[in-house]
Amino acid sequence: GKCAESFKYIGGGDGSDEFTNGKAWKQTISALNTIGVDGSELQTLLMAVCIVLQLGNITFIPNPENEEEAVISNEEELHILSEMIGIPSSELSHCLTHKTMNAVHDT
Repeated sequence: GKCAESFKYIGGGDGSDEFTNGKAWKQTISALNTIGVDGSELQTLLMAVCIVLQLGNITFIPNPENEEEAVISNEEELHILSEMIGIPSSELSHCLTHKTMNAVHDT
């Protein structure tokens, strides 16, 4: 597991902020339960949040071999994300670093 400080999107605080402490966490979970988000729905929601946080840890740099492409500079963060979502690192890297264009054909 990771602590909050390890995520670029939220880390770095001293823990005194009301939105980062345990009390706020319990209030958030309680509020979600109140509106009917619990059990597997809550687990899915929290997993989605974790995936977004992990995605924020991935760093892109210009590809030295092709200036129109990017490469991921921190493979370990990519591997963690890959494990979380069940997509091989190589495929995930390709999806995150290559442009895709869809052409619409008139019929």
